[in-house]
Amino acid sequence: MKSSIYSLLVAALPSALAFSSATRPFTAPIATPPPTSAVPTHAEPASSQIPANTHGPKAPRNVAFVAYAYDDQWDGTNTSKPAIDVDALYQDQTGVDTLVINPCDVNENNPAVPQCHGWDFINSTYWEQIWPSYQSVQANGILLIASYGGYGSNTFQLLNQSWDTYYPPNVNMLKTYKFDGIDFDIEPSNDDYVPPLSLALKLVNSIRSDMGQEFIITFTPVSSDLWETGSTDYSGFSSWQLDQEATTTGADGTYVISNGNWDPSRVVLLAPGTSTVGGGWVNLTTLEAVAKNLTDKYGQGKFGGVGGYEYARAGEADDVTNWQWFKDVSQAQGIATS
Repeated sequence: MKSSIYSLLVAALPSALAFSSATRPFTAPIATPPPTSAVPTHAEPASSQIPANTHGPKAPRNVAFVAYAYDDQWDGTNTSKPAIDVDALYQDQTGVDTLVINPCDVNENNPAVPQCHGWDFINSTYWEQIWPSYQSVQANGILLIASYGGYGSNTFQLLNQSWDTYYPPNVNMLKTYKFDGIDFDIEPSNDDYVPPLSLALKLVNSIRSDMGQEFIITFTPVSSDLWETGSTDYSGFSSWQLDQEATTTGADGTYVISNGNWDPSRVVLLAPGTSTVGGGWVNLTTLEAVAKNLTDKYGQGKFGGVGGYEYARAGEADDVTNWQWFKDVSQAQGIATS
């Protein structure tokens, strides 16, 4: 039986991050082709996806990636300053429905202990200080996703080399800390290794079996890998083929993709939150206009949404707070923020 991949995306801004979602099988194809933006060479994902599962929020949505947990961590792994206030995501009614912790990785030096934000996730002072805040966000209705991989990560190479060594500790972490889902950001490793399609399918099937049908599984293919059937420009395998082979059929026998196109309600555009975190940044006014245009073009609730990378630095180039940046993006889509 096939497992569920809920979403894949198309970037609407050059070199932008993108993120996508779906709640059910869809039959309506996208009429217009995706844009031809350049594949970024920086360490951030060019596109990213997230599903709207049966217990999660419906489109449109606002997804926040968080990669830095402390104010002074931007220039290293220092934790001497206060932690980034993720509680503002719900306290200030930003409209964000999903928080993605990025990156998480298998630990080559200590396989039994997974890492997130570059720190051991279990029994570390780093996570002991900030984890209660992440739990509070989750308790207030925001989905919590662990994102594995990213540019230069050796996670998938190690999983392919020794599955029994690296997979069990990481699935146990997802269970122990009650994550709502997992995101796979498959990009080349430092030595340009890219995993085979068979590993991606094995990950989907194993997570689905171990974590249950309600657990969210997402992928973050770069935008060029979604532009045409069979493209393997960056991830090393075809996102189209992955979606066909790992997507559950609906009651009417149709797949969540139709006629070789991505349905717009599966797509969440994930844009850089400031000029220093990735290529393709545009100012907040422009992004708000794009969010509104996409919502108007496809209809309220029929385009997946818009979100941002990265929460700690979002808004810096626009001279607004990070939570206000996300709130403005929500309001541009018609998402309630009060």
